[in-house]
Amino acid sequence: MQYRLRTLLIVTALVGLILAGLRMPTRNMAELFFATAHVSLLTSILLVILCRGQSQTRAIGFMVFCGGYLALFNMAAVPQSIANDKLIDSPLGTSFATFFNYLHVRMEGGGLRSHYNRPDFLGICHYSLALALGLIGTIVANSLCRRTVSESETKPS
Repeated sequence: MQYRLRTLLIVTALVGLILAGLRMPTRNMAELFFATAHVSLLTSILLVILCRGQSQTRAIGFMVFCGGYLALFNMAAVPQSIANDKLIDSPLGTSFATFFNYLHVRMEGGGLRSHYNRPDFLGICHYSLALALGLIGTIVANSLCRRTVSESETKPS
């Protein structure tokens, strides 16, 4: 499977953005990931409506994986809890919280302290995962479409 340089640059930029967000989880970074995930999902819905062929296939893959994760994340988290608890109560929330403690919590002045806000970090983790799953969905849909096309071409009429 061959990828264009543009695709590799987009993936590299996304990985760099995710790593920067995990290193310095600020409120602005969390809002950037929220906006990026949702704008990407809405763009993929638009592409599904307007495009045909491989572009539509890739957009469907992104929409199913990214949108599916975001929908399950919102349904699986406890709806009555406040935003901070909602991020932790999700299926991956405790793993992300442990990762936050590993990266950002240090012993200072006789107690554990962090210079960053844990809910911002958890939001960045969830929306980064949604974007990563969207890219995986794009790759899966593209490979399934290619295999289906190649199988239909090899069938005798």
